[in-house]
Order: sequence, then C-alpha cells, then structure tokens
Amino acid sequence: MATALRSFSDEFYDGQLERTLAAAYADAADLGEAFAVARRIHRPTPDRWHKAWSERARAVGQRVWEAVVYDWISRVISKRATPEPSLP
Repeated sequence: MATALRSFSDEFYDGQLERTLAAAYADAADLGEAFAVARRIHRPTPDRWHKAWSERARAVGQRVWEAVVYDWISRVISKRATPEPSLP
C-alpha cells in the first residue's frame, strides 16, 4: 500500500504510521506525537518500533496519573475529598 506521505522505506511501517495518523480524526491519536515517535524510530525494526511506542505510552500514562493525583489533592485541599484515585 503506497501512501502520499512516506516516513519509512518499509511499506509495512508506513502503513502502521498511516493507521495511527488516521486515528487522529477520532481523537484517538495526536498527530504531533505520532510524528515525534516516528522521527525517533528512524529506521524501523520490530524492536525499535515497540521500544519507541512503549516509551511514549509510559510517558503519557505517567502524565495521566500525575493529573489524577493532582486533581485528587486539589479536591482534598478544597474540602471536597473524593475516594483515593486508583488505576484501572
């Protein structure tokens, strides 16, 4: 499958990136984030691909957790305490 945007010399990885970019239309991905990860991969291999996306997922997960904790602390401070947050 040929794409108008070629990021990788391998059509398989180009297709995977294209699928990720298309997910932005459903608010399921961020274009800038996808391009940044693709830039870090440079020459894709299964290990590089997995490592780059896994690192990004961990970083995003950490930010989400920090936001949840910050929100909970804000509620406690403002006397509107809610149950302690827990990860799904």
